[in-house]
Amino acid sequence: MSPSWFSQFKTKIKNINLFEDVEKVNEEDIKNQKISTIIFLILFILSTIGFFLYASLTPITKTVIIKQPTLSDYKQLEQKYPNSLVCPCNSVSNVYNKFISSFTPTFTPICLSDFVIDSWLNYVNYRSFLERQYHYTWDFRHSAYAFFAIIRTLCLLASHTINDQLITFYSTILLTDNVIS
Repeated sequence: MSPSWFSQFKTKIKNINLFEDVEKVNEEDIKNQKISTIIFLILFILSTIGFFLYASLTPITKTVIIKQPTLSDYKQLEQKYPNSLVCPCNSVSNVYNKFISSFTPTFTPICLSDFVIDSWLNYVNYRSFLERQYHYTWDFRHSAYAFFAIIRTLCLLASHTINDQLITFYSTILLTDNVIS
């Protein structure tokens, strides 16, 4: 039963002529028309199969909108969809002090030590010694007050500079329309 079905199908395929021309009726023209028909059908079927494979293998993008997600929800979604997650901000401009709340600079320990306080500077002040004749020229006490006063001034300058820059930084506006991670 199968061979007869196949032979009928094969005969019908050989006799199909989609490019039949009434003016060209000789044997060679009809043969060329049938070959053109078979080539056209093969290319059409292959193109259709290719289109369906492409359509079925292309991933479908689904957009899900979550209004005001929590930070834990956002982190979980960011791990799951790192390349396609978009989280628009409610506010396009934000001041840095809204999300960077505490930044404490660390100074060198000498700036926090007793070597820069008034009582130490008064203690090492050379001018306050009563008996100057007992001090040698190369004695550290001659230059100690100036040395520690300079350190104190540098520490105060560093502190003021950093505090001024922090005020400037905290008042700076960040412009973005999406979450930065």
